[in-house]
Amino acid sequence: MIEYDSVLVNINLGIEAIRCIRANYSRIPILAFAKTANDDVQLSAFDTGADDFIVKPFKLLLSAARLRSSIRRYHAIELPVDRTLTVKDVTLDPIRRKVEKKGTLVHLRPKEFRMLQFLMENAGKPVSHEAIFKALWGEKRDGNRALLRVLVRELRKKLETNPTKPRYLLADSHIGYRFDPK
Repeated sequence: MIEYDSVLVNINLGIEAIRCIRANYSRIPILAFAKTANDDVQLSAFDTGADDFIVKPFKLLLSAARLRSSIRRYHAIELPVDRTLTVKDVTLDPIRRKVEKKGTLVHLRPKEFRMLQFLMENAGKPVSHEAIFKALWGEKRDGNRALLRVLVRELRKKLETNPTKPRYLLADSHIGYRFDPK
């Protein structure tokens, strides 16, 4: 069986093509395109199962970005709604955006929360500086490691009993950081 990341469909093939693809691949991103298309054609494509619609002439870079975005969502891991992360005595609830250490609420800024979540999701594994930048700021972010050091220092102040001797947020020299599960 052939695996696909996405499907580009010329709307001239008909709405039935989208319906058939959606019936066989329920989650796969479908991007429809056409040389010209009125609102009714576009609405019909969306109602049948298209995730996006591009009308020619289109900008290649923007169309490629739309495609990459839909593929990222397609490959994203779907976590159960009530999924909380607990490592050692730190619990992170991504839905309620709440962190507790030994039952005590820890107030984090949004970037601190996201970084802690990313490290806890990868507990025990070294996470590269580049992977952290990508998770927090997206693909086009310039990797200023001083920014990460400040973020980690602030997180350590809020999580660690002794921030100068961390138990949770450990640095892996020249690689990145990791959340120690032991």
